[in-house]
Amino acid sequence: MRVPPGKRFSVCPNGARRTCAIVQLTNGNSTSYVIEVARPDDWSISTLMIRPTGHVPFSTKEADIQLILEGMVEKGGHWDQNVLDRCRNMDIDKIRHYESDSPRDWAGRLIRKIT
Repeated sequence: MRVPPGKRFSVCPNGARRTCAIVQLTNGNSTSYVIEVARPDDWSISTLMIRPTGHVPFSTKEADIQLILEGMVEKGGHWDQNVLDRCRNMDIDKIRHYESDSPRDWAGRLIRKIT
């Protein structure tokens, strides 16, 4: 999906709207969400792993994710810790990207957060 409009970060250097992927992962009885923002310009933004705590209606999860994305755009491409802290019904982890990472390195960090 496209990130919310409104700031320079919403547009990639080539003029295209920046996008992000939101993936739902189900492992047994638990569900997690991964938010990965497109980084064609090597922008340094962590992947977010979101785990709802307890029973959270889908509409609440959806609204919280939208709020997180809007906060990220308002902060110019950085996760807004104040917004993340307001999502009290979710555990949120940041998974950093490192320049020296191979895809396997990054995938390994992601898998360790899932399990």
